Amino acid sequence: MLKTLLLLLTAILFTGCATILSGNRNAIHVKNGTPANAKVYYNGNYIGTAPCKVRADKQCKPQTDCHIEIRATGYEPQRVKIHRKLSYGWLFADVVCGVVIPLAVDFGTSAIYKPRPNKVWYNLEPKP
Repeated sequence: MLKTLLLLLTAILFTGCATILSGNRNAIHVKNGTPANAKVYYNGNYIGTAPCKVRADKQCKPQTDCHIEIRATGYEPQRVKIHRKLSYGWLFADVVCGVVIPLAVDFGTSAIYKPRPNKVWYNLEPKP
């Protein structure tokens, strides 16, 4: 019992809250638009047809090229740049959990960030 309690306490103190609870990806919801059921790509990889969820990396820094592209035959593609934003909820949780080590872990793994935008609406223009 004591070993289990010590192991649990160590896990809480030496890891970040966001790393434990949220992982390194978040969902971005691609809503249906015009035309319906367009194809959705994340960083060039086919995800599915809209509406769908894209599991986006939290490491999408402004200087990287993380993006969602929406395509349909006969329409100009739409590209949405994905960036990351600090999650103040996870920041607060890390401060409560012990500040230095949880913050270092969560910033190091980028788990303290959330991708933005978290919802994408599209309206593709017909090709001329």
